[in-house]
Amino acid sequence: MSDPNLELKPGQATLRVLASPARKNKANNPFNCLLYDAMPAGIEVFEFATTPLNEQHWDILHLHWPDLMLRHNSLLRIHIKAWTLLRKMAEVQRRGGKVVWTAHNVEPHKMPLRFFALRLWHQILHTLDGVIYLNGQGQKQLQELYPSLRHKPSAIIPHGHYIGAYPPCNGTPFQQLGIERGKTNLLFFGKIRFHKGLSSLLEAFGGIQQDRANLIIAGQPDEREQANIGSSPYVKSGNVKTLLRHIKDTEVSGLFQVADAVILPYRNILNSGTAILALSMQRPIVAPRVGSLPELQKTYGENWVFLYDQPLTPQGLEKVLDWLSKRETTALDLSQLNWEIVARQTADFYRQLVDTAAEETPTSADSSKDRQIPMKTNIKKWLKNVMPGVVAHYRAYQSLLLRRKSYLRQVGWLNSIKLGYPCDNDGSPLPWMNYAIIAVCKDRIAREHTIFEYGSGYSTLFFAQRAKSIVAVEYDRHWFEHLSGKIPANARLIFQKNDIDGDYCRTILSTSDSYDIVIVDGRDRVNCVKQGLKKLSAQGVMLLDDSHREEYIEGINYAKGQGFKILSFTGLKPLWHKGGTTTLIYRAENCLQI
Repeated sequence: MSDPNLELKPGQATLRVLASPARKNKANNPFNCLLYDAMPAGIEVFEFATTPLNEQHWDILHLHWPDLMLRHNSLLRIHIKAWTLLRKMAEVQRRGGKVVWTAHNVEPHKMPLRFFALRLWHQILHTLDGVIYLNGQGQKQLQELYPSLRHKPSAIIPHGHYIGAYPPCNGTPFQQLGIERGKTNLLFFGKIRFHKGLSSLLEAFGGIQQDRANLIIAGQPDEREQANIGSSPYVKSGNVKTLLRHIKDTEVSGLFQVADAVILPYRNILNSGTAILALSMQRPIVAPRVGSLPELQKTYGENWVFLYDQPLTPQGLEKVLDWLSKRETTALDLSQLNWEIVARQTADFYRQLVDTAAEETPTSADSSKDRQIPMKTNIKKWLKNVMPGVVAHYRAYQSLLLRRKSYLRQVGWLNSIKLGYPCDNDGSPLPWMNYAIIAVCKDRIAREHTIFEYGSGYSTLFFAQRAKSIVAVEYDRHWFEHLSGKIPANARLIFQKNDIDGDYCRTILSTSDSYDIVIVDGRDRVNCVKQGLKKLSAQGVMLLDDSHREEYIEGINYAKGQGFKILSFTGLKPLWHKGGTTTLIYRAENCLQI
């Protein structure tokens, strides 16, 4: 039986929420997936990156980490991304929707171009309709820093827990990690970035006796931190264990099971999801007295949250170890962080914003729209004066990607980027060839044609939809097995291991038929051209893909020597920013009527 509190109340309409992100970041942080999976009835959540924004109405656009776009080294990239987000925010608001931000961070942790990034960051925050703070300290700190947030509707909704979010550990984690028992184990966990203060932790840890504790460092470092770790003499100590990579979900529970405490030596922080993860794993936290961490200590007690005054020193670390040796495990109640509660509070805030919007008069709505116009005009004017090249690049971006009748939309390039495979506007598969040759194939391949293909994939599905039959040879066992369950009845796959001038290129000779079309898009292409020409029908045509590569010129010259004509097509490919060339090899009389 469902919880009556989660039922859609009489008179309530379903709200459509566009979340950025919704669930696509689950591998790095299950926060969003846990939140939106727990949403009560009447809330439909869609993924921001894969939903055509301009064609649908959204009640809520929920942003989580818009600051990520401001961390780039490229000024052009920062402005295009920020301008695109501002445009989308304005589009949602123009249609009557509201834009909400969950305040995970005060500002971007990394801003190579700080002056420009902060100007855009202030503009994004100014445009918001509502803010969700994770705690009271965060609300106070952000509203002091950004006065424009003081007058926006807000709610304090805590960060949900991670209990059950990761699978239990199988086996013995001490043995799997090579960690000896008997010592105090401190765990540094998560992506390794400068603001997380690993270098200060290593320096302090190097000043204590090695027999007192082990330090486990688990997470993927960026380039800067990778260099810092590599040059640190303390990492080479026998009591420091490093796993400098992405930590799989199946490994997380084992790491926390080994740890006696989780140490988070932040230089500066507002909120910490890792702290919530540690408590969810029933592990105490060691952290500096910054951001919302004092409030976390007040909520769960000094027995679970040990705070120190920066900087972290060897003496301070000795105090941590003394505290751990005397600490007694007490009950930890995280029931208020249940995702059903967090999701319900979030849904209530959505409805509060939507109900407020419904009560606004047309005059106030019009004035709100009028207030947005100067902002857009000012940004355009500023960019045009300061960086005219940015305006030119944005106009090109707007023409090619944002206009519905642009070439990239019509051929399906934008849809391919969204869906992650070469496809048409309706999602139908396309070969990974340039759009010029795709147009020829769509127009001229007919139901009476038979095809042989070196290589297989979405092209196999594309040609099978248009030809009488297709036989494809594949050298990758995994891909062969994957595609075998997807091909239609008029298609056949042959598995053949890859070799040079051997069985792979001669697979076509083992088939009994001649073919109207032979597609060379696999391995050993020069030899495939030589062998494939032998099986062309009297009016047969060969397609050699990626023929712009120097190593394939021998195959083209061989075909010319056999009396064949050559015609090449060059252009943009699906999923790719570079051009590609496909060459047709044919006789005067051919099935494609060239």
